[in-house]
Amino acid sequence: MNVITKPKILKAVRLKPQKEQVLFAKLVRDLHDWAACWIETIKGIELEVTYVGSRENAPY
Repeated sequence: MNVITKPKILKAVRLKPQKEQVLFAKLVRDLHDWAACWIETIKGIELEVTYVGSRENAPY
């Protein structure tokens, strides 16, 4: 699985404290069967993660 991280997000993450950079790296590594959307806000990076599961039980 490929996780696409736009350069703008990478730049924002690099400006965060080391602890937050490590947490972000772990999140990206662990994204499997999940979809994530995030946006940089004044407060930091706002993240929404949704389980997408497998096609096994899909209604189509």
